[in-house]
Amino acid sequence: MTRSERAIALEWLEAAMVVNEVAGGAEGDEEAMLHKAISNIRYLTRGSVEKTGKWDKRRVERADSLRAKRDLRMHQ
Repeated sequence: MTRSERAIALEWLEAAMVVNEVAGGAEGDEEAMLHKAISNIRYLTRGSVEKTGKWDKRRVERADSLRAKRDLRMHQ
């Protein structure tokens, strides 16, 4: 499930919860539990993030010299 699919599912579940509260439906508890499960999973499944440790200009230039020069110019 992509982030956009999760966002759509969360919006739908929130709308369904409001409708059930207004109508007095009994399914609100199940949908509330599903809403909590989806929103909690969102924080557990993230894209991979690489931590490089201490930032070093030479390390960045070694990895990709053209991109590093452009990025360093932008941040100066």
